[in-house]
Amino acid sequence: MVLVVEVEDRTIKKPYLGGWRHKITGVQYLNANSQTGPRQKRIPWNSQCTRPIQTVETKTRFTETPVHRATQMWREDCYVPNVSDKYVGPKPYETYDEMQSKLDIEGKATMIQKYYRAYRIARFIKESAATYRQFVADCKRHEEERLLAYKRRHQHDIIRKTYPSSRFDFDMLYNLMDQWKHSQMKRVAGIFFKGAQRAANVMLLNKSVDMLREIDQLKQNVKTEFLEEKKIKFLTFHCAPIEWNGYKGKPTQMITVKVQRAREFKRLYDNLSSCERLVEGKQARINFSLYTYLLNGIREDEMKRNCFSSLIFILREPGIYHLINNIWHGRSVISENDDLFKLRLGRFDINIEWSPWNCILLTEEEAEAHYYIKDFRTVYAQSLLEKIFLAQEQAKSHFRELVVFEKHYRESSRFYMVQKRKDYEAPKAIHSYA
Repeated sequence: MVLVVEVEDRTIKKPYLGGWRHKITGVQYLNANSQTGPRQKRIPWNSQCTRPIQTVETKTRFTETPVHRATQMWREDCYVPNVSDKYVGPKPYETYDEMQSKLDIEGKATMIQKYYRAYRIARFIKESAATYRQFVADCKRHEEERLLAYKRRHQHDIIRKTYPSSRFDFDMLYNLMDQWKHSQMKRVAGIFFKGAQRAANVMLLNKSVDMLREIDQLKQNVKTEFLEEKKIKFLTFHCAPIEWNGYKGKPTQMITVKVQRAREFKRLYDNLSSCERLVEGKQARINFSLYTYLLNGIREDEMKRNCFSSLIFILREPGIYHLINNIWHGRSVISENDDLFKLRLGRFDINIEWSPWNCILLTEEEAEAHYYIKDFRTVYAQSLLEKIFLAQEQAKSHFRELVVFEKHYRESSRFYMVQKRKDYEAPKAIHSYA
């Protein structure tokens, strides 16, 4: 209920608690219940219900609403656009089943699944083809690298035969000469009678003497060069006086007793070396170069596996020679391949460190496949396993003294001192087999 009041000086001054003011006339409309003063006298209830308060005066006017708010029906005095109107006509009744068959939701879902599966298959084929091409390229590159390494080894072997420079190179030449001599004697024995055989053997003996003379001449040349190089190293290193900067940075030189003793020990070592050669000359000459390669390959493989067992570092070329030729008979236990360039002497049980009784002689390809076998009984026949176990028992019986020596050597802590020496490190092989 709102009461209109003109504000004059005689009105009661009260705080303004809310209302409205006419902008033109300046008349203020305040809340009658809170802005008027207290009643002077009680007004009867019947006199409060008056007509002006209970009624309101209304006026009728016409207006046209904007187009985007049109809600009226079209008529002459009100324009309603019909641009967006649609004429809807009656259609035949359509059931729910007919509507579902018309939409064909299952068919569309089947089509989506069909194309999605086709996409997955095409993507899988594309990825598989890429993987296959990469695998073929890797296999081809691996085979080329293997053939190249095999070719390099043969080239290196030919160079060593042509230009021998070490004891193993000359042992190789002696071995080739012995093979040639035995083959010629066998050929002569097969085509000549006794008289002609004697004459041919004399010719072979003369040729053998000539070959030995040439090999000895090469050996003397290599030995002379080696001694010259050794003499130069001795003069430059061992004979050089000890130098340091003394008082006020003045260079000082001194020849100690250790240098003199080192010179004496070196001369004794050289003299003890025309005796070792003489002893070795009476023994059978064996080409240990291939066995050195196999031994270095085993050492390198064991070091890669963080297994520094002293057995492989104590074992030398003669032991490897006996292990390959006398125990494993110089051929692969699976394919019977006897080409030493292709043979590898790896672990039999991959989880146990290498030893003469835990090894197997295989080709390079067979050794790589052998390392992926988890249960040998599912791959190898029982007869083959018995053959392998027999060879391992023979190796254990032959190298039984090596086990005792290795035990004392390890307990004496000398093996760890040898491991730290750089001059004791095994030379790297041309191509590792693991």
